[in-house]
Amino acid sequence: MPKDKPVASTFIKAGVYYFERRVPADLQNQFVRNKVVFSLRTKCPKKANRLACSYRTRLEEYWISLRLSSFNKFPKKYSKVSGAQTLARSQNPIPDYSISQACNIYLNNKGANRPDTFATASKRACRYLREAIGDKTIGNIKRADAIVFRDFLKGKCLAGSSINRIFGTIKAIVNFTINEAGLDISNPFQGVYIASYEGTVDRRPFSEAELRRLQALCFQTDDDLRQMVALISDTGMRLSEALGLLKTDLVLNGKYPHCLIRPNNIRRLKNKNSTRTIPLVGAALQAATSLNLERTNAEFVFLRYVKNGRCNANSASATLNKWLQGNDFRGLTIHSLRHSFRDRLRAIECPVEIANELGGWANKGVGSQYGLGYPLSVLHKWTAAAIQGISPEGG
Repeated sequence: MPKDKPVASTFIKAGVYYFERRVPADLQNQFVRNKVVFSLRTKCPKKANRLACSYRTRLEEYWISLRLSSFNKFPKKYSKVSGAQTLARSQNPIPDYSISQACNIYLNNKGANRPDTFATASKRACRYLREAIGDKTIGNIKRADAIVFRDFLKGKCLAGSSINRIFGTIKAIVNFTINEAGLDISNPFQGVYIASYEGTVDRRPFSEAELRRLQALCFQTDDDLRQMVALISDTGMRLSEALGLLKTDLVLNGKYPHCLIRPNNIRRLKNKNSTRTIPLVGAALQAATSLNLERTNAEFVFLRYVKNGRCNANSASATLNKWLQGNDFRGLTIHSLRHSFRDRLRAIECPVEIANELGGWANKGVGSQYGLGYPLSVLHKWTAAAIQGISPEGG
């Protein structure tokens, strides 16, 4: 708008626009002042006009609500408390939430049917943020605070990938709160530079010799956890995927024994590509057939870490990684088996689309989304070839 055209319901002080509106006479007994005045925090006439229009509308709605005596949601800077003392004053007349409140609101709305790790990660990220900048309200967090938070996390010697993940959580919580509260601000955590690969260590896959030694140890110990490791070793499935298997997910009859990876009531899958069928060959087939699936009436294959309707993959991972280190598998974890499976597929020049389908990785391109995917016979051929280390005939 032209610079010489005044913005309605505002005045300018030191170049900054301020909102000003007189309280209607019939409502002045409910306010401590007869005017509503606050800074719009902008010198831009276009932005000031947009904000002023929004606040005028909000005020009109609030005054109507007071007249109807049906609700009282307007910020309490200007209203009396039961006719007694006035409330603490705030410069922002829009409802705002502290970091703690924002976290609770986010989890109450977004946390339903999510794994425990979702709430744990959200609460941890918000705790870090409070430690870095205090329990500020979302509307009062500035870009400088986001930089302080990033440096605070770096000071905890976290890897760049971990800092990036924590920032992602905070950005999601702040975005949700901005929308819920109707705050006219941008997310201060958006676009903050993070060196994602700083401090990270490449995960080493198992060598072929290490893999064979691991599988031999699994069948030597022959308990449920080791059977699960053997199952993972020749399928590349994630630990949580194996841990949450139903007995009906193991299909051992027929020409091509296989495992169905699908979500259930104790564990979600990482993404839609994770729903898939994996042929069982090699150590995976041996482990699956050695499982005593009739020993209990439970519907799940591995019961040790299934409690209270949840699948505790973190606890299982810690136990198994400790076991690996105790057996001199230095620098290797259970997740390294997934890396190894991908390398074994590469070694036989397995087509990328087939490798992605077997591992539950996303395929790029519209064409890959067409149809039902590869038939089980083709998936079996390439999986068996990867386990044997020999390219399939006709592959």
